[in-house]
Amino acid sequence: QFDADLLTAEALADIGDAGELAELHARCAERLRQHAFDPLACADPRQRQRAAVLLDRIEADNRATLDPMQPDYWATRIEPGRFVMGPSEQREDDAFTATIRQPYALARFPVTNRLYQRYIDALEQQGEEEELRQRLPYTWRGRHFTPGGGNLPVTGVTWRNATAFTAWFDAHLRQRGVLAAGEQIRLPLETEWERAAAYPAATAQHAQRRNYPWGALAAPTASTDALLAQMLDAENDAATTPAGPANTEETGLNKASVVGLFPDGAADCGAEDMAGNVWEWCASVYQPYPLPDDLAPWDGQSRHSLVLRGGSFYSSLTTARCGARFDLHVVSRLSVGFRLVRSFSA
Repeated sequence: QFDADLLTAEALADIGDAGELAELHARCAERLRQHAFDPLACADPRQRQRAAVLLDRIEADNRATLDPMQPDYWATRIEPGRFVMGPSEQREDDAFTATIRQPYALARFPVTNRLYQRYIDALEQQGEEEELRQRLPYTWRGRHFTPGGGNLPVTGVTWRNATAFTAWFDAHLRQRGVLAAGEQIRLPLETEWERAAAYPAATAQHAQRRNYPWGALAAPTASTDALLAQMLDAENDAATTPAGPANTEETGLNKASVVGLFPDGAADCGAEDMAGNVWEWCASVYQPYPLPDDLAPWDGQSRHSLVLRGGSFYSSLTTARCGARFDLHVVSRLSVGFRLVRSFSA
């Protein structure tokens, strides 16, 4: 049935306007959704990826969680408070207490090609040709993403591209009445990213820290071994067992995946793809722990390395831990994207 559904979808994509085939289009789209986003129904992530790409090609990936005008685009709001941050991948003894000072909500997914396309289209409509050339992802073909790639995370964007997008998107949502006074769209601080990934949404101060977003696992080595065992079990019993909760090198995709392809890897707040898939730019300058209590977004002045979080499809599971961090200058990479945060007034 899987192969038949993909062949049907490919034919529908070639036809374009379904017209009299609308009923077939709807049935095919529903089956593709199940193949793509239900790991119990389709354990192989490579097959899920094929289904998700075709779903996008027939313009039927209509998840509310992909629409920034809808409340479901945002994960559960997280309130101010203190939590234990770290240890990092580099050292196992550098944990410290950090403070969240204002409420915020992460976007459920990294920014997609389709959402970033709105920004590029807006620059084109405004005649901002020089700005447009600077902001184009190097992974695109010209001014557009590759067909079928609309809901892949946008990659090949610098830190400055990401922050320019957040400024445009903040104004875009404000004009449409989505943002209230005191709210802001930006990149997440490193503390905000880790708090959302590693702890329950409701409280963190006395909660058990998670090594990975999907669960409170005992120790990095043990948890990695357990996850690999789960993935091997999936190969042996593909009809009933999920293939793993993240797009890391162990999964074998070897490329970015459509956002939401690994729902079993969601953090407690509902944010997905926080481990693996693509590294995510943060607003924070990379600096040794402990971080200052008055951590603020970088203002873009002078030369600094910025924090990346989450690991990517190139990364091992260990590198995709909640506490793992990496630093990079403002250049672009194939495996680097970004996620939005919506901050609220305290």
